[in-house]
Amino acid sequence: MSATSEPEHVIIGFGNVGRHVARQLIDDGRAVTIVTRSAPRNPEQGARHVVGSLADLRGLWRSIPSADVIYNCANPPYQHWWRHWPFITQAVNAFAQSTGAVIATVSNLYGYGRARSPLREDLALRATFRNGRIRADAWTETLQLHRKGLIRAVEVRAADFVCPGPQSRVGDRVVPRVLSGKAVQLLGNVTTEHSWTFTADVARALITAANDPRGLGRAWHVPSNPARTQTQVVNDIADVAGVKHVKVSSLSASTVGLVSLVNPVVRELRETDYQFARPFIMDSSAFTSTFGLEPTPWRTGLADLVAHYDNGKDMGDVTDYPESVERFRAALHACGALGEPIKLDENAHTATAAAEGLGISPAQIANSLVFLADGAPVLVMSSGGHRVDPDKISRALGGAVITKANADDVRSATGYVIGGVSPVGLATTMPTLVDTKLAEFDEVWSAGGHPAWVYRTTFDELVRMTGGTPASVGE
Repeated sequence: MSATSEPEHVIIGFGNVGRHVARQLIDDGRAVTIVTRSAPRNPEQGARHVVGSLADLRGLWRSIPSADVIYNCANPPYQHWWRHWPFITQAVNAFAQSTGAVIATVSNLYGYGRARSPLREDLALRATFRNGRIRADAWTETLQLHRKGLIRAVEVRAADFVCPGPQSRVGDRVVPRVLSGKAVQLLGNVTTEHSWTFTADVARALITAANDPRGLGRAWHVPSNPARTQTQVVNDIADVAGVKHVKVSSLSASTVGLVSLVNPVVRELRETDYQFARPFIMDSSAFTSTFGLEPTPWRTGLADLVAHYDNGKDMGDVTDYPESVERFRAALHACGALGEPIKLDENAHTATAAAEGLGISPAQIANSLVFLADGAPVLVMSSGGHRVDPDKISRALGGAVITKANADDVRSATGYVIGGVSPVGLATTMPTLVDTKLAEFDEVWSAGGHPAWVYRTTFDELVRMTGGTPASVGE
């Protein structure tokens, strides 16, 4: 416990929920420290930002020697939960034991597995798929430490987020298209009832439960509005925005299947198809009856969502795209990647041409190069600032014989022409190497499925959405 009179609130992670938690605490006059792996581009005014790693607990303790509440809002890449969440859980629990702080963790409904609705907090955590089991095990481990008196802990569980950005099914991939009168395609059945949670309500519930003795030692469901189908949500967004309804449909099974072959996020997400195969409804009445906290009114929350985009933010490009670019976009959306591809004034078949069109250094262009490793295709995302060294590719792939693929090989393996090969949405499964040179830049640009289309991204996002291996590949 902090030796000062002012409680210290530490937030781990600065995504949608972490930012809401910070703002609400600061508005309440609380002392807030935010821990992130790298310096945020848009730091929260009034908070102390600490760049640190849970892998270096001693260093973290030196930077933050005391804490009263730790809000675990970490959000590692979905396809890497199996690797990160056990470590995050152990590290945060150790941090809490060292400081005497309460741990308040944000979670979801995956741990229940295929349980029948309505879902309540007293249901057993019986998920059998990997990511559901990981979240269930994380809470079980934390709860055991709580019951032994070693820590004090609470977990709040939310349904699918309603918020701006790529984390939400109804954020970047829906609102801009609705506002522009464009049809919307979504993962899963669009006519089954489903629960949805505003991220501002997640933050309110997390803070409330963590700072009230009645909240500790159990899990709670975040107050959420009555269930709505995906089609109803899209129509509600249109109504709030004052525009016409658009066509809403499911991505075809063949499209999802193709994307899942090459995209590790989609492969993992297919394990949660059951959540839209039948009604998936969360009962959050226990939290409301205990703490008196109601969800944000549905239309009010949607109005806030629409305002984020209607004010000129994150509108993206909602024009019609070539077929190859649409395929790339579907793969991007399926893996929750940021942004949209944009069109250059003319085709750019080389890194130099693309860099000139964008007004950036060629080193910031993530070339998509296809090589053959012992005759099998491999994708190398290399910086346009240097030539690729085949010997380094060989070493990264365990000594395979490396040859350059010809135009026919590239088209057959990726489904794209040279100059338009994108990082995801490839026609076949292949290993990917991501040039560590790209990590030197805050943003890099890849091809967007066509020589005239490009996509702004980051080194970390390239690694995440391709499931690739960072490697030094330049001469």
